[in-house]
Amino acid sequence: MILIWGTKPTDQKLGFVAEICPECNSVNKVSVHRIGLTGHFFWVPVGRGQFVEAYGTCTSCNKKFSIEITDYETIDKKDNEQIEDLIRITNPKLGHADESLKKNSNVSLQLGNHF
Repeated sequence: MILIWGTKPTDQKLGFVAEICPECNSVNKVSVHRIGLTGHFFWVPVGRGQFVEAYGTCTSCNKKFSIEITDYETIDKKDNEQIEDLIRITNPKLGHADESLKKNSNVSLQLGNHF
């Protein structure tokens, strides 16, 4: 009897977050994936396996890039969220950064009027 076992890479889609895409250079919905090294028995996965890395795929341009799962408040399982809601739910830091950029641009516009 021949037994076949070993490890193989697995790619598990976890959900969606709001993130700045390095290709688009804008905040977009990003699909989050977990890469693991999972044991198998006759090529059937046994368990979730050992975490190797996480990556995101921009839903706008399909660019894949490395991400840290711990950077997000949560990962949204639904694909139907609007980007504003996704920012609020998954990555509120982006909302705060956007507000501070708006404030800074208003300050520079106000200063520009005085000179």
